Amino acid sequence: MTNKKWLRQKGERSKAFKLFCIYRDLGPTRSLDQVHQKFNADSKNSISHRQIASYSTQNDWVERAEAYDDFVDEMQVEKNLQAIVEMNRRQAEDAVQIQKQALDDFNNAEEDLRSMASLESRKNAAVRTWKVGVDTERLARGMATEKVEQSGTVKQRHSGRVEVEHSNLSDPDWITSKREAMDGYYKRKKEKEAKEN
Repeated sequence: MTNKKWLRQKGERSKAFKLFCIYRDLGPTRSLDQVHQKFNADSKNSISHRQIASYSTQNDWVERAEAYDDFVDEMQVEKNLQAIVEMNRRQAEDAVQIQKQALDDFNNAEEDLRSMASLESRKNAAVRTWKVGVDTERLARGMATEKVEQSGTVKQRHSGRVEVEHSNLSDPDWITSKREAMDGYYKRKKEKEAKEN
């Protein structure tokens, strides 16, 4: 952002800028009354509501504060995106380590007579751990962990009038051919049912 309106403007007096900074830093619910209260509570000198309103008008406080809010929001979004990228990178690396350890555990599993866990259960645990690592890495890298296929029917109910433009429904030859096709379908269906009975 090149025009940083929230910074001190050319010709803006120190007191006016100090008051603007109070206003700017109050956040999106800011008000001139809050500036009045804060300045008068923190300062040896007091200022009137009228003087604050005058500074606000002369120095475009509302527009400058909104520009500041937009800037802060942009910076926060950028910071969040960077944190997400870093988190995904770190989690993907951790997931790879989990997978390696699980494969080592699987390959080096031995029967231990002192343990209640059998060799088979040790290998199954290693496989489950490996799968957790795989799924975690896939998620961290933005990939799906499983393929899901959906099937079914969709029922749609409509009430009201439907208008169709440029349709074959107004073409007599098309209507006749479709009617003949449907008649043929029902005729074959009845013949099939008769044969089965």
